[in-house]
This record gives sequence, structure tokens and C-alpha cells, in this order.
Amino acid sequence: MPKRNSDYWLAKFERNIERDAENTLNLQRIGWRVVRIWEHEVKHEELAKHAVERVLAIVRARKTGAYV
Repeated sequence: MPKRNSDYWLAKFERNIERDAENTLNLQRIGWRVVRIWEHEVKHEELAKHAVERVLAIVRARKTGAYV
């Protein structure tokens, strides 16, 4: 949490969480599988590898008819 203007940032973060949840539900309702990858995950090699593995696992599972 940023130290300056923390009320603004708290409200912004809370709204982002709400918006992400709404978007996830809407996409799931029409058949999408949602994988959220955060910016910090792609900036660090180990986290980026993990994010790629998450996506690959979902794609492989969908291909075989399993659901992850």
C-alpha cells in the first residue's frame, strides 16, 4: 500500500478487485477459463515460469477433456 494518498489507493485497489471479479464471472458465464497473471509475475523469471506452467496445464487439460 502506498504511504501517500492511501485512501485513494485503497479505494482504487478495492474497485480493481471488484471489477476483476465481475469480469471473471462474465467471462466464465460465456465459457471462458480465466487465468489472471499479474505484472510482477512476468518481471521475475521464476514467477514467469510458474505463470507459463499454469497456462500450459490449463491448455493441456482442456485438450484432453479434463478441467483444471
